[in-house]
Amino acid sequence: MGRMKKRSASEAHSTIDAIYDSEVEKLNQNGICSDSIILYLKPFCVLKSSLYYIRKKTLPQSTDEIELPSKLSQTTENKSFLLFDTKDSDRIFCNYSDVGFEILCGNEQWHLDGTFSAAPSIYYQLFINHGFYNNETNTTNLESIERQSQQGESNPTSSSWFSKINTIQQIFVNMSKCFYTNDTSICNKFAELELNSKIEELDLVFVSETWFSENNLRQQGFESFNYIRKNKVGGGVSIFINKNLNSYEILDNDVCNSAVEQVCGLIICGDFNTLKIDWHLGTLNLCQTEGDTFENNFLDSLNDCFFRQNVYEPTFPMFYESHKIILDLVITDDSFRIYNIEHGPPLGKTNIGHMNLKLEDDL
Repeated sequence: MGRMKKRSASEAHSTIDAIYDSEVEKLNQNGICSDSIILYLKPFCVLKSSLYYIRKKTLPQSTDEIELPSKLSQTTENKSFLLFDTKDSDRIFCNYSDVGFEILCGNEQWHLDGTFSAAPSIYYQLFINHGFYNNETNTTNLESIERQSQQGESNPTSSSWFSKINTIQQIFVNMSKCFYTNDTSICNKFAELELNSKIEELDLVFVSETWFSENNLRQQGFESFNYIRKNKVGGGVSIFINKNLNSYEILDNDVCNSAVEQVCGLIICGDFNTLKIDWHLGTLNLCQTEGDTFENNFLDSLNDCFFRQNVYEPTFPMFYESHKIILDLVITDDSFRIYNIEHGPPLGKTNIGHMNLKLEDDL
């Protein structure tokens, strides 16, 4: 029994029942019959609680203490099994085998399963993907584990579920890195914008309120599409598209052309100044006024076209916390097209201005 306790504490990568079975096997090899083993060892159902308690005291108490050995990063055939370890505050592990990956890629539908009891105590859930193979559902070994919140919440937060979805689609979906900025004159901040595009390896850059006076500002490595407000100061919009992507401008006449079979995929960015709409409520999108107003008509148009507004956090900070303003919107034709939006400080040397939005878009 003493050796079994020591093994439970020291052999972290051997299961408790496997340790018990090996000790029983050693007794058999020493010529002790099964009936006599009862004299040496209590049944596993009696011992397991004590052994698991000993094991628990040796396990990591936080995700920072986890050290994943190479043995658990490979399959039994010595092939890669660990897809990634985020190594951040959430510490999400994702595992898959080559066979499981092929099963997923061959299925139009994935089946997702979340189990709680099998997850370690410092984690909230073990998340598993299944795919069909030979008309049977099989675990594909794509697994991610979600960390419990430090507040000890018993339910997953929406942000943690989104992060899990983001993790999966970053692997299997061709994501484009996009950047939106509303700068009330980009001319004196253009060098910073170019540097940011290079560092972040951006694919698309959307700029509103460019205040361009002429169509001559272009980013190196990007195709530029500019619209300048004529006969009036201010305004103007620009789209910069990485030359690694095929791009061209579609005019109104092109859309109406019968030769164009379909125009699919839509993303609209800009300052819509819809102050009376409570975008903070998410998909509820309630308007503070009734009747035939711009805000109500705007919401009706979104709903009629089945469009989705994706920004729910303030984009124009104020000095007093109670006044949160969402001016800049990102609208898409698919509720799952935008997977992640990060808010950043304005370009230039200013503390007051529109927040920049960095987003990932499924082209």
